[in-house]
Amino acid sequence: MPFTHGWSDTIPTDPSAANTLGAEIRNLRLDIHERMSAALITDWTTDPLVVLPAIKGNLNAKSFWIHHSAFKASGAVGVVTADSVTAGAGLPTFWAPVIVPLGVTITNVDALLDRTGFGNIVVKLRHRNVIAHTITDDANTTVSTGTGETSYPILSGGSIVTAILQMYFIEITPSFTNHAIFGVDVVYNTPDCRNTL
Repeated sequence: MPFTHGWSDTIPTDPSAANTLGAEIRNLRLDIHERMSAALITDWTTDPLVVLPAIKGNLNAKSFWIHHSAFKASGAVGVVTADSVTAGAGLPTFWAPVIVPLGVTITNVDALLDRTGFGNIVVKLRHRNVIAHTITDDANTTVSTGTGETSYPILSGGSIVTAILQMYFIEITPSFTNHAIFGVDVVYNTPDCRNTL
């Protein structure tokens, strides 16, 4: 939408009549209002002013991949290859950190696994409260069907807002030696550019 007036640094001119001062000030306010609303502010008339999402850097559905090599095992090491980690003989539980900024909303978590047609794989999104020394399940699923490399939803359409002094992690517990972890996809929304990965 075009602005009401073109911008000029030369008006009003010095010899302009004093009785046009009110109109000139109103025009200046309108010019600033229109330009700020177009480029920076959602609504110039609100108090306090709200910066446009494009300026703040709001992002929905920001995604990152937790590589299979990020998963560490309890006890037995598991078997790490170029594209996956398998349970191996010790059937350990695997953990990987979910490193996201404070104040973002985790909306989706999908695990890429191979159940190999046997047993169950339990996958959880959890967090540890550093002060209370408690661990809480935020989302979990038990994979009990399927074979081959398949994506399984752990959290879908969620709204887990990351909080201060909370450490988020993925926990995967296989029940068969050939169960494989390829990685986990985490999707989150960030409220403004001060929360970026």
